[in-house]
Amino acid sequence: MKKLALLLLALLLCCGAALAEMPEEAGYYAAENYPGYELEDYLTVEGTSMGDHGLMLIRHEGQRRLLCFRQLKGQWVCWLDNAEAVPQDENPARLGSHPAGLSLTRLWDPDEKNNYLSDGLNFYAYTSDGEMSIQAVGYHWQGDGFRLLGYQHDAGEYVDVMDDQLIFYDIGSGMTGRARIGDLDTSLGGTAFDQLPSSPEDVQGRNELIPYSTLEVMHDYDNTFEPDLRFPVYMGPGKGYGRSGNGKAVVSTNDWIEVYGSWGDWLLIHYSIDGDKCRFGWITADALLEEVPAAPLREFMWFQVDEDCTLTDDPMGRQGALCQVPAGAEVERLAYLGDDWCYIRYESKGQTWWGFIPSSLITKHLGNG
Repeated sequence: MKKLALLLLALLLCCGAALAEMPEEAGYYAAENYPGYELEDYLTVEGTSMGDHGLMLIRHEGQRRLLCFRQLKGQWVCWLDNAEAVPQDENPARLGSHPAGLSLTRLWDPDEKNNYLSDGLNFYAYTSDGEMSIQAVGYHWQGDGFRLLGYQHDAGEYVDVMDDQLIFYDIGSGMTGRARIGDLDTSLGGTAFDQLPSSPEDVQGRNELIPYSTLEVMHDYDNTFEPDLRFPVYMGPGKGYGRSGNGKAVVSTNDWIEVYGSWGDWLLIHYSIDGDKCRFGWITADALLEEVPAAPLREFMWFQVDEDCTLTDDPMGRQGALCQVPAGAEVERLAYLGDDWCYIRYESKGQTWWGFIPSSLITKHLGNG
């Protein structure tokens, strides 16, 4: 609750640019094109790679519009006239900006490992009932334009946009889920505020968004497997993939085993070999007790590898090599393991490899599988 209050307080403190700063051209444009509209607020964002920007909110009979201006040959011109990018609820709206150097804690990250450090090139449009923000949307400058930073459709809920993710937060429940952005247009001109998902459930069935798939321990060895059994462990979900350990990899159900997911009739497991050496591998699903479920891997996104790297089946231990993955290779990302590793499928010379590479090395999205 305290962190939410701090965020909203920072927003309120940064609001209220003097309307006297509004250039005459902006006022003329609004008066000529939207007679009868009420001016709600005006804000200037200075110093982007395309110069300074003037942002205006106007409203008439339930419709709110965002007018964006920038200087061209000494004149302020309107480059975006848009109603979809901002909230449309009945409460009064304001504009605000976080100043350069302000560090804000992301609500879902109590350890403050992913703070947002403002460079001043951002703005928020939000509505308020006089006591708290009801709806809000924020944009920040990236590359050559403003892109979505975060939003809320209802008080107490917030969706953060970070890298290629939507992160859903509820004040009563904390982080409630994530989604991959995929082909969702997050540019200022392409964002439709009312169509943005409010929860992980809203992501289902939308082609431009991908449910977030992360590898987490679903079951440990307790009450998961029949005792006193041994299963061969394969390098992929099928007997055609071969086995690690010089073709002899095997796991006993009496030993330490973690289940991370499934692929058809196969289970992705993590098991100890000796000391600090562990291994991810695949065993048949009939090893599980009948009543124990295992969720399938389901991300299926294609990326290009940024630089040469090693594929491993032991990312949390010695990180021994399965094969080399060259820069420029196309890989299918299936899930994340924490923040540092991603589980991929990679084809090379007629052979398919399953394993982990650093997630920082795949940044060029090629499409969805």
